[in-house]
Amino acid sequence: MNLEVRDPALLKLFFADALPPGEILGHVQAMRRRAERMLEIFEQEILPLAEQTDADGLHYPLIASSFGHGLYRWMLQWATELEARLEKDPVGAAHGAERPAVASAPAMATEPEASRVQGSSLEAARRVAGTAACLGEEIERGRELPPGCSQNWWTRA
Repeated sequence: MNLEVRDPALLKLFFADALPPGEILGHVQAMRRRAERMLEIFEQEILPLAEQTDADGLHYPLIASSFGHGLYRWMLQWATELEARLEKDPVGAAHGAERPAVASAPAMATEPEASRVQGSSLEAARRVAGTAACLGEEIERGRELPPGCSQNWWTRA
């Protein structure tokens, strides 16, 4: 089973040799801002919901959410480093580019203890998964998210 990554911003970067250097920098800055916003959403909304489900006996939403959090943390580090190289040398930044350092893996949840799963935990788990998917799609489309979007996205028609 392969990991599928569908990121139009990364695809545009793949073909960035055809773009003017200033446009490439702007594109990488937008990628950095997206990673910052997603980290904020994970830290303020998704991880707290996942921690709630973990406390209620559903452990894997937290484990899966920690993957997403770690991924966006790495994306932010990567984009920040690339942005700095482009600011220093807009034309030659990509030539001889070193492989970026791999960010440390996110902490994993502890082994589950036997506990009764409550209905509210299942709902919170659904919100964790749905919130991450919805927000990723909205940000990918370049839409600004209103405050509280991830708290009420599932009520939209």
